[in-house]
Amino acid sequence: MKNLRLGVKLIGGFLIVALIVVIVGVIGLVGAGQLADGIEEVGVVRLPSVDRLYQTEVATDELMLAQRSLLSGLVVAEDRAEYMADWHSVREELYVHWEAFLELPATDEEVRLSNQFEDQLGEWAEVNDEWLELTREFEEIGILDPGDLVENLQQFRGDHYELELNVALMLMADETLPHGADDPTACNLGRWLVEFETDNEELAGLLEDMHEPHDRFHHLAGEIEAEYEAGNEAAAMELHDEMMAVSDEALDYFDELIAFAEEVAALRDEITELALGPIDERAQAAWDTLHELQAINAEIAEEEVAAAEAAVDAVMLMVVVGMIVGALLAVVLGLILTRGITKP
Repeated sequence: MKNLRLGVKLIGGFLIVALIVVIVGVIGLVGAGQLADGIEEVGVVRLPSVDRLYQTEVATDELMLAQRSLLSGLVVAEDRAEYMADWHSVREELYVHWEAFLELPATDEEVRLSNQFEDQLGEWAEVNDEWLELTREFEEIGILDPGDLVENLQQFRGDHYELELNVALMLMADETLPHGADDPTACNLGRWLVEFETDNEELAGLLEDMHEPHDRFHHLAGEIEAEYEAGNEAAAMELHDEMMAVSDEALDYFDELIAFAEEVAALRDEITELALGPIDERAQAAWDTLHELQAINAEIAEEEVAAAEAAVDAVMLMVVVGMIVGALLAVVLGLILTRGITKP
């Protein structure tokens, strides 16, 4: 120091202080860079990934909900149209959210699970397309609750068997026919026909064709009763034979109607089994994969947050150490320079 010129001593001292400042600044920049990487990983990749995966899962839930609602025979045609529109809309949203997720950076494990989910999604879409085709076929028939129709028709058929029995008991045991037996509009079928509406041409045609034998059946019951009460038992028996022939004709229509309704019911059962079986199984498998992807992103986000917190602690420690060491070096250097300058 004694042999150095004053200018060299001053410049050297300031350069050392500047170097200390640079070192502390570099430490801060490195720490800021680590924090920026962590923020980008969490905010730009992981949070959007979790959101897209969540939206994809929500879409699959809504898709299944609309599908399950369409399985109910209590849902009227207008509501079915709304549920079906929701089903198509949500199905499109599902693919939009999933494609948005695929555009984000991903780890190797995420890529593997994404490919697995796409395979599951394809299988699910295949059975959903099958379900959609059967549902359209079912809705075109126009009988939304075939089970209820089968139950009603079987009851109506039983009612007419009962009237046959009542007529036979009148002829053989002198029993009285129920009130209104001769009125085709007074029986359960007659009252039901007044309120029942259908756009299905096959069903409407069968019901229309059944009107004549059904009405004749009831009218004959009244004629038989009148002849029997008038003491014309032979005439009553002849009319009874005619009534039995007309009954067979009417009951044939009942059998056709029940067979038709049972075919529709079988179609609805097939749709229900498809929705509650293969579709549900594939949906559950896809959900499991989505949950794995969500868990990976949540885990990575937690790791990045932990790493960022550790980086903050390390940077703060290095900055404090740098400040202390730098201050001490500056003081020591200042004292040395001062002595080197003032002492001579």
